[in-house]
Amino acid sequence: MPEDEELKRCPDCAEMVRAQARKCRFCGYRFDRRARAGNGPHQPPPGTIAELLEDWEIALDGEENVELFTYARARGARGGHAFTADGFLLVTSARMLLISTPRRLLPLRGQARPVVMFERRLSDLGEPEIAARLRRATLRVGHELTLSAIPRSTLERLRTHIAANRRPAL
Repeated sequence: MPEDEELKRCPDCAEMVRAQARKCRFCGYRFDRRARAGNGPHQPPPGTIAELLEDWEIALDGEENVELFTYARARGARGGHAFTADGFLLVTSARMLLISTPRRLLPLRGQARPVVMFERRLSDLGEPEIAARLRRATLRVGHELTLSAIPRSTLERLRTHIAANRRPAL
């Protein structure tokens, strides 16, 4: 990249990209997404997280607080079958859930129900480990789940939160 070229910082991954870029080459963030009409696959329907969870019929336990709610891409196992899913990662003070939301479900708020693809108590999760490959980071949670399409700083925060709340290995 020439030194005199104008750059801008990606708001998701904090990497510097060319000022003319419409999409971050590191994490895929689209700079023009605020200008587009409607909700894209990376954006939840309008409303608060609490309203959205209620609409999706996902209940929080009495003392549970939402720690993180973000778009994620995941690979894992559910019911003995492998899956790959795009959706929303919900991390509370006690649990981690991956909620699959196909594009067609997002605008249908109140009609279609997303599927909870993965749900575990933080205390039952395996050791979280961040791996960086080709400028992209992934978070592997034991042998059960691998998360990607999340900014590295968020992955670090998530890894720390899981590690602090999991049951130590015997």
